[in-house]
Amino acid sequence: MFYENKKQETMEIADIQTFMRRDIPKSKEGKCMMACVLKKNDAMTDDGKLSTEGMRTAVDSMAKKYTVKKDIVEKVHQAMVKCTKNVGSTTDDCETAYKFANCFKDEANAKGLMPTGQGAF
Repeated sequence: MFYENKKQETMEIADIQTFMRRDIPKSKEGKCMMACVLKKNDAMTDDGKLSTEGMRTAVDSMAKKYTVKKDIVEKVHQAMVKCTKNVGSTTDDCETAYKFANCFKDEANAKGLMPTGQGAF
């Protein structure tokens, strides 16, 4: 999945390792990798706009697969909607993905959705 986006051709192993540790990559290539992942999960359109409907579908599918409690799913939905509104849209889908990931991490932490010290994903 990481290599399907043309912007990923120069991605460093460090970006993949950062992402796999559930941290938010800061390099341009790492930001674009996040945009690619969002697009592959229909959470971002091809033109770089965040899709709350696509995110909701992806979250609901994962919640069903892993039997996540409804109150947790609702908190995730709330964080997604808030961050989508806060980030808006930019001309750079990689930067949009980065801003969304940072906002979501903050919101998830504030809502108690992630254990202390855990990354964003």
